[in-house]
Amino acid sequence: MKDPAFLFYSGDFLTGVVDLTMEERGQYITLLCLQHQKGRLSKKVISLTVTGVSKDVISKFDVDDNGLYFNARLENEVIKRAKHSERQKENINKRWNKNTDYIPTTIPTTIPKTYQTDTKNIPLENENENINEDVIVVESECENGRSQNITEIIAYLNMTAGTNYRTSSKATQRHIGARLNEGFVLDDFKRVISKKYDEWKDSKMAAYLRPETLFGNKFESYLNQPDVKPKSSNQFLAMVREDEENDA
Repeated sequence: MKDPAFLFYSGDFLTGVVDLTMEERGQYITLLCLQHQKGRLSKKVISLTVTGVSKDVISKFDVDDNGLYFNARLENEVIKRAKHSERQKENINKRWNKNTDYIPTTIPTTIPKTYQTDTKNIPLENENENINEDVIVVESECENGRSQNITEIIAYLNMTAGTNYRTSSKATQRHIGARLNEGFVLDDFKRVISKKYDEWKDSKMAAYLRPETLFGNKFESYLNQPDVKPKSSNQFLAMVREDEENDA
């Protein structure tokens, strides 16, 4: 599944676009988002997406040997986020599978040469942010792994369903923690969220796109269900009441 987000620090961004007009700032952020979703951009794609893009905006992008435009800082941030996510997943797998043989996925220790470019004009985050990230001891990462998973799960739920649940909720932590203890992984939670959102989004049941319902004792059933048409309101409300009473 493609990462739906990249790190964006508002203060740093405003500093980096101080030389752009408001219209140019809109062009700039649009092209950054397009690059994040589609990869490096051709002149044709840029012209079709942003009519009359300014030279000042284009100057914030480099050009590779194939004539494609890219912002090096954005690419570096995407790589760093992917490496961090993969490392967290490996450490959680080590913890859950400590009694079995585990072969970790290889993670590149250096940024590919293609991306080793001046990260000009794109202060998406402080350059010194996470500079010591790779020297954190494995034991510490394992302990923090659960918290990281809870954060990512709730962020994905809020992004998908347009909700605003908090990771600090004890009930939310309890429901997700119970499922993590059963061996479910981050992608399992994302699949459940996506399935139930697709099923319930256009009905009264959308109100039940919440942690206590999604991550309760029917979690495994939700995970393994085929794509189905939305249930009737009466069927669903009866099911939810029963599930939440049993999970209380």
